[in-house]
Amino acid sequence: MNSYLISLAIAVPFFGALVQFGSLSLKNAPPVISISKWISIFASLLSSGVMLFLITSMNPIDIQPQFVEVFPWIDTYAIKYEVGLDGLSTPIVLLLSIVFPVLIAAEWGRKPGGRGVHGILLLLQGALLGTILSYDLFLTAFFWGLSILPAAFLVGIWGQKEGREAAAIKLIVTGAVSSAFFIAALLIVYFANDPHSFSLREIMGGALEAKSFQVLGHELSVARVCFGLLLAALALRAPIWPISGWAFSAAKSANPHAFTVYSSAVIPTVFVVFLRLTFSLFPETTAASSPILLGAGILNLLVGSMGALGERRLVSILCQLSIAWLGFALIGMSSLTSPGVVGAVYSTFAFGLSLCGFGLFSGVIWNRFKQNSEDEEEVVLRGLASVAPKLSVFVVVVVASLISFPGLIGFVSGTLVLIGSYSISPMSVMIAFIGMICLVVALFRRYRDWFLGGVPQAGFVDIGLHESIYLLPVFVSLIAFGVYPKPMIDTIRPTIVALLSLVK
Repeated sequence: MNSYLISLAIAVPFFGALVQFGSLSLKNAPPVISISKWISIFASLLSSGVMLFLITSMNPIDIQPQFVEVFPWIDTYAIKYEVGLDGLSTPIVLLLSIVFPVLIAAEWGRKPGGRGVHGILLLLQGALLGTILSYDLFLTAFFWGLSILPAAFLVGIWGQKEGREAAAIKLIVTGAVSSAFFIAALLIVYFANDPHSFSLREIMGGALEAKSFQVLGHELSVARVCFGLLLAALALRAPIWPISGWAFSAAKSANPHAFTVYSSAVIPTVFVVFLRLTFSLFPETTAASSPILLGAGILNLLVGSMGALGERRLVSILCQLSIAWLGFALIGMSSLTSPGVVGAVYSTFAFGLSLCGFGLFSGVIWNRFKQNSEDEEEVVLRGLASVAPKLSVFVVVVVASLISFPGLIGFVSGTLVLIGSYSISPMSVMIAFIGMICLVVALFRRYRDWFLGGVPQAGFVDIGLHESIYLLPVFVSLIAFGVYPKPMIDTIRPTIVALLSLVK
């Protein structure tokens, strides 16, 4: 079935972004601003609606990519426009389809700069969709690189503090180096294949394991070098400790919604791209490198969870949670078992959505008080349950999902990762429990301070209709996919089993 709907879903946000940027040359008249807002939310929702239709139309037992579109792009070098949807990309596509319309709605009342923010969010939505849906490695690299600048602009232009420019530069530099590593790996893969090809469907299967190339008289393994380059690319786009200083800098300077985009959309997307490419192209090397992935995962989980104990600013806590989640996902990936890897992939959706909810809560507080001081924020956030019951219910569900409370979406992915990892490394599961205990203590202690203890700030207003509208999809999804995860698990599992068969 070649319906061109995937291309439509990728293209619509880009057209919406062009409209937003084009409207910046017009006067800030109320009709112009209003029309621009509605165009932005329509473009995002249309893209999301198309992808939701395709997801519900998938055959869950088919391990091959579905709705594939292939067009010649640069024939001379075997570069194609090749996109498709499979079980591995489904959770990310669903995550992006929820997160971006919600964040655009959350930025609905921004003054000034609303059109610029909406345009950048739309540009990032299209770039991330293209990254996860591409089956041509050159096209993947194109969208991977395209997603760097929008995230940096959100921090650099609409950040909270004077240091936002420096934080944005760090994002651009680390992103550019990451893109360079990514492209270098793909070029080595391209030239190692005979005939040369960028098509993942043509070159996957592990044939590269036996390939080598010469550098300064030394023979190097294609698989090992490319795996290392892709791991370095991941570390520079997702906060793998200790190469995570850029993430803390961005969290310190970013508007809450800007860092929410990074933690709940960018990081899960690049993780799944890394998982797909390494398992598809270098299965044996990935299996041999599982101790490295496990070690990185354990360090990330411990650093993030223990770091959350000492944080008070909401966006800084969000950064620590992102680091901890990525560690948990790496532990699941390193297990090389069906439950562990399925849990890691499902966690991209589960914890991405939970992190989005926490970021939206940060945005609500920021919009109420517009302040940067850590001490002032700590004083303000006291006893809010008595004056903001709806907000308190939303946040307790988000917090409970982040610590994998039964009945919520985080419980499913967390349990699968622990089940898959225990048979391979019981010690890693014990360490994971230590990290989870730290998260429980950190989050519920903060929740107690924010909502249950002390006298609330005078004049604090509970969430209204506008905020309820964009918080509701996240709230419902956290519960619905926790109570009934079967459709998503059934969609992910066949693809993961097929990838793991390459390893074994």
